[in-house]
Amino acid sequence: MTAATTRAIETVAGGTLALAIYAIWPTWAATTVRSSLAALLETHGRYVSGLLDSYVTPQEPDLARLADLRSDARLARSNFEADAERMLAEPSRKGALGSRTVKGLIAALRRHALAALALHAGIERGIDRPFPGMARLSEEMKTSLSLLAEAVREGTAPPPLPPLRQTQLALAKSVGPTTGEETDLMVDGVNTMSDLLARDAAG
Repeated sequence: MTAATTRAIETVAGGTLALAIYAIWPTWAATTVRSSLAALLETHGRYVSGLLDSYVTPQEPDLARLADLRSDARLARSNFEADAERMLAEPSRKGALGSRTVKGLIAALRRHALAALALHAGIERGIDRPFPGMARLSEEMKTSLSLLAEAVREGTAPPPLPPLRQTQLALAKSVGPTTGEETDLMVDGVNTMSDLLARDAAG
């Protein structure tokens, strides 16, 4: 009993000391998850913009550049998801993104990335005709992801985004069903992320 009591006391003392040190010198993933998410949104925005631009002039796509942009986006997504996984295992902190928000963002980003990969596969197979309407969607998508990144860094609700849905619906009339479905998923992903960040900022 004496040994058990001593062990229990020392365990409590050790745990208390560890928590105190953690409070003084924190290594919270929550302090880095915003920056890694913002970096991901910007990097992914450059990839998506380059990808959609390839549909505007598909005769000579720069496949090497697209592959590099895709690799950069994949690395940024891996970094964010690693930070998010660590953050979700930590106690909640004031000012940090909420756990539901982070889980929703991961899901939305994955859907967006999968849609982009499907469009990337289309470029690699070859597009039989240009889609001029993609130019506007490309610019609006890049702008939207940049605005979301800025809101993440500032911890504020995103400002109004460009009219992605209207642009996509107009575009869907002139592209094939597969391209229409994938761009629909991409727009849905961005709008979902905007809604999640707005609700999180509102508390």
